[in-house]
Amino acid sequence: MAQLILASGMAAAGVLAPVAVPLQGTAVAQSDPPPALQTRDGELSTVVLITSDADWLEKWNTPTSNIPQFKTASQLKAGQTATLLIFFSGLVPAEGRLKALCTIEIRKPNGVTDGLPESVCYDQMSLGQRKNVLLADARVEFKVEADDPEGLWLFRVVLWDPNSSSRTVSEVGVRLLGDGGDP
Repeated sequence: MAQLILASGMAAAGVLAPVAVPLQGTAVAQSDPPPALQTRDGELSTVVLITSDADWLEKWNTPTSNIPQFKTASQLKAGQTATLLIFFSGLVPAEGRLKALCTIEIRKPNGVTDGLPESVCYDQMSLGQRKNVLLADARVEFKVEADDPEGLWLFRVVLWDPNSSSRTVSEVGVRLLGDGGDP
C-alpha cells in the first residue's frame, strides 16, 4: 500500500503560506489517533496530516495571501488514495540555511513496520522569517489495494531541528475499511 517518497525542492511558491486543517476529523473509534495533529517543542511547531486531496500540491502552491484548506482522511477503502504531509515552522537558521531531519514509521494492523529512516527532509536558504509555515520534502503517498490489511495504520513522524535540538513527535492514523465499510 504505502509508497514512501522523499521529494526535494517542492512547493517553493507556497513556502510562506499558513495552513488551515481541521484538527478534529470524522468520528472514528475512540482509540484511533487523529488524521491531523499539531505538536510543538519550543519555537518548533509541526502539523502532520493525512489528506485525501489529490490536488494538495496545487492547494499548497498558491499565493501567500490564500490559506490552503486540506481535507483530512480518517478512513479509506480499496482504490482510494491519500498523502501524509508534514508542515512546520520555527527552525533555527545556521549559516543562512534552515534544515530539518525527519523519521517516518508506518505500523500496519498486521504488525509489519515500514518507514523512512532519519534523513534530511528540508534544507533551504533561510528567507529570514522563522515563523513561516514550510512543507517538508518527505511525504508518504499511498493507494489502498484490495490485499492491504484492514484496520488502523499508524504513522509516527519525528521532525528534528539539528540547529536547536528541538524535536516534535506526531502520531496520526487512518483506518482501512473492508468492502462493507463506509468512509
